[in-house]
Amino acid sequence: NYGVAPSWVITDPSKPQAPGARVYVKDSQITRPVETWLVLDEDPKSINDGMFLVDMGTGLGLVDLPSRLHGNGYGINFTDGHAEIYKLRDKDSINWVEGGVHKPNLDWNSLTNVTSR
Repeated sequence: NYGVAPSWVITDPSKPQAPGARVYVKDSQITRPVETWLVLDEDPKSINDGMFLVDMGTGLGLVDLPSRLHGNGYGINFTDGHAEIYKLRDKDSINWVEGGVHKPNLDWNSLTNVTSR
């Protein structure tokens, strides 16, 4: 969770984390599985590493972009096992270029509402 706990790194999950943007190390730590995504469909132009980065702080917003391949929509799977289709609604997301989409952004708001709750 980029942007909220600068001291936290994935190689040392014992460091302090932001209470509103937790990083889960075990499944049993997830308190709201119906509202927390696990896997989503990333846009091919955004794939640059092995993770999907969500800026939960005051930085860029959409650093990585959900897929636009399905009519500007993407599949998102939640930790309780259900899946949903989200539709990109913001013109800045639909026209995304490498470097991110700055906030405020409707799609960033939708995604952070189901990220690390």
